[in-house]
Amino acid sequence: LPLMRGAAFCRDSPLHAEAVAQCVSLYEATVLVTVPVQLHAFAALAANFFPTLKRVLSSTGPLPAGVSDSFREQHGQSVTEIFGSTETGGIAYRERNGDSPAADELWTPLEGVHVTTEGPGGEGRLQVDSPFVYSAAATGAAGRFETQDLVRLQDDGRFTHLGRTDGVVKIGGRRVQVSEVEECISQCEGVSDAAVIAVPATGARGHQLVAALSPEAVSVETIRKELLKRFEPSCLPRRMLCVAELPREDNGKLLRSSLLRLFNLRGDGHPVNWKLIWGETEHLREATREIVRVDVDLPEDYAWFEGHFEDYPVLAGAAQLKELILPCVATAFPELGRLESMSRVKFLERIVPGAKLRMELSRQRGPDSDAARVQFQIDVRDGATCSIGHLVFARGERE
Repeated sequence: LPLMRGAAFCRDSPLHAEAVAQCVSLYEATVLVTVPVQLHAFAALAANFFPTLKRVLSSTGPLPAGVSDSFREQHGQSVTEIFGSTETGGIAYRERNGDSPAADELWTPLEGVHVTTEGPGGEGRLQVDSPFVYSAAATGAAGRFETQDLVRLQDDGRFTHLGRTDGVVKIGGRRVQVSEVEECISQCEGVSDAAVIAVPATGARGHQLVAALSPEAVSVETIRKELLKRFEPSCLPRRMLCVAELPREDNGKLLRSSLLRLFNLRGDGHPVNWKLIWGETEHLREATREIVRVDVDLPEDYAWFEGHFEDYPVLAGAAQLKELILPCVATAFPELGRLESMSRVKFLERIVPGAKLRMELSRQRGPDSDAARVQFQIDVRDGATCSIGHLVFARGERE
């Protein structure tokens, strides 16, 4: 937009609240394009800290009403929130001014964008007819894309967002809108950030909710009491975890995988498996060499395979060193200290889920030998060599 309008813009892209504020002040910026997590952080700044701003826009994710209201009251500037997606581009905007709660929730389609639904009474899935629709993702009529968003249309073309179809789950036979639970938690006193996701559950429950919130000092019991004012007990999150801050990306988005990791869960709701299956250790002492061999089996669902890579899982080299080699060295040669260096490390073959491995450690013996240097080798049992290398350790206690 700045390029199309001939405007100047800051190329630094500061991320933290103080850095953004300093940049706005230094260049006397008039437009700030930001994300909800930054707008929330601006609450820590002094009042009226942005006197030069004439327009503030928020995108990439839902902007809680409380954050928008707080920024307007503290800095005297309303926030224009943009609603869109990767497939459709920008769809609509709204600007909460605090005059009418009902009107504040209405979205106005951007110029050139037409929205519709096929549900009764103007309710149903949002369909977008727009020149910005990504053609490869368009379905149905030319340039039209059916989203996963549920909306209620007004006669004047504006609409209310009712949540997402993929955000409605059944818990114990009841339909629950995940975003409503998340919003309720976010509005609780003392909560600065919150996220709720649904994961599959065993039995008749269908799904269960888990919630992460910050800061750590928040009372989970207080949150439960507030939730019970709006939701049935069976619909409350089964687990609520308080953390210093949620693992959001720099743009403010929170990946589902990052949130699941907080709960040590996989996407299917099952616990992440960090356990290896170790066999008996064989310790051989030769005249000039000491050798240790041990078998280890990697479970199919071993946690270190997650994310490395989709449809082509591989045990990363760092994980091999951390989870396989170094623990073996610590057990076999407890007199050695911390790892100081490594050399001739090569990862020759892919280690896959379910692999049955044989590890071998060896070092020289004798008065003139370097007993702090350990050579390692990982083989697939009755198969190829996967990894080799030399490690040098300090002499003394481990850190």
